[in-house]
Amino acid sequence: MAEPPYRTLQWDACLNIRDLGGYQTADGSVTRWGAVLRGDTLTRLSPAGCSALIEYGVRTIIDLRSPGEIHIEPHPFAESTTGVAYHRIPLFHDQDTSKASWIDAARSLVEVYETTLAQSQDRIVATLRTIANADPGVVVFHCHAGKDRTGLIAMFLLAIAGVPDQTIIADYALSDQNLASIHNEILARFADQPERQQYVGRLLYTRPEYMHATLQLLRDRYDSPISYLTTAGLTIAEIDLLRQRLTQL
Repeated sequence: MAEPPYRTLQWDACLNIRDLGGYQTADGSVTRWGAVLRGDTLTRLSPAGCSALIEYGVRTIIDLRSPGEIHIEPHPFAESTTGVAYHRIPLFHDQDTSKASWIDAARSLVEVYETTLAQSQDRIVATLRTIANADPGVVVFHCHAGKDRTGLIAMFLLAIAGVPDQTIIADYALSDQNLASIHNEILARFADQPERQQYVGRLLYTRPEYMHATLQLLRDRYDSPISYLTTAGLTIAEIDLLRQRLTQL
């Protein structure tokens, strides 16, 4: 594995692969480098990028994309014989109350996250359970851009590790920096549609206030992010396994 600390990893054809190590927690511990990664889609990895993933120590991949996304862009590790375990856990399915319609109706990413939290508790728990019980080695979870579905899972992991809100928010906001070129390209498509461009921009950017509002929502409705998870079926033993995987004294 490459020597830490590297926050954003340079894997060929990926823009937003990040190590969740090096974050201070409330009890004085630090999240471990080379334990859990968050990322954008791995489907465009070049052979060199796939090799970099394996060399970093990745032994478990969790794909959060929907079945339709996977059909369009099959995963390079889905049938891999490299010893990397591949798991499909779509955070929402294509048939979920017309995903496109409720995302189009959302006025902000906070509303998208609110709906995802309400509709996908079982899949969020399944993702965290898979991380908790993964074989030794690095775990990477990803969606398409690595900012929204992936951002929610990262939020829960860092909350379990005891990372303060301000750090969780800062980690979430890093996606804007990594995806700036893609965001600019997408917005340029709507140069002659200023209202549409403004709306699309609200769904592209990972503004700190979006994660702040999401954390507050979880506290208002469930008391805490961890209470949300235990209400949905994640056990205290599984939370302890995640904490052990994520942190070091």
